[in-house]
Amino acid sequence: MYRDPKQWAYVRRLVLEKGGSRKGVSRKTGLSRNTVRKMLACPQPPSKPTPPNGTEEKLLESARSLAAQRHSIEPIAYRRRALYLWGRTRDHVLRLDRSRGSLCSAISPKRSMGSLQRRHRSLTDH
Repeated sequence: MYRDPKQWAYVRRLVLEKGGSRKGVSRKTGLSRNTVRKMLACPQPPSKPTPPNGTEEKLLESARSLAAQRHSIEPIAYRRRALYLWGRTRDHVLRLDRSRGSLCSAISPKRSMGSLQRRHRSLTDH
């Protein structure tokens, strides 16, 4: 999704102040209608992700060590540990998202979970 504050304000102004339709603004700007809808749902663009804190670092370190042990432990044990780490990471991301308590929190979980899934895959593919 676009994070440019100028474009964010431009899209919001076209729809909210000038009364343009979402579909028309989508055509005019070349953005997806879903992106326009998300831009209208939040007064400001999403901020950049915060750097990992202590809990996130511990989870990442656990994932790295598990990836390093992948070939030296039983596949069942590896799968069980990976699922446990995945569950803890998911719970941590959802807890962070709930603590924001903003109107835009419905947008963030997919992005956060997707980035965590990609990070997990990159750690386990070695």
